Amino acid sequence: MLHPFHIHGCWFRIICQDGAEPPRYTNGLKAMVHVEETWPDVLVQFDYEAKANTPYMYHCHILEHEDCGMMRQFVVI
Repeated sequence: MLHPFHIHGCWFRIICQDGAEPPRYTNGLKAMVHVEETWPDVLVQFDYEAKANTPYMYHCHILEHEDCGMMRQFVVI
């Protein structure tokens, strides 16, 4: 199943998807990436520290998937 994943508070570039160079239409900064069988490699620029009290968040844009745990927080120090 396709999962449209999003990272809050930053933009990123997709550098590898499904073990190969990503399609041309994915060039440029993105806020969302499609995830299927494997995780893509993304290059993220974090503009601020995200400590435990103000973490970044990523999640799947399918609401039922968020409810089942496809939503997490992470810190950048």
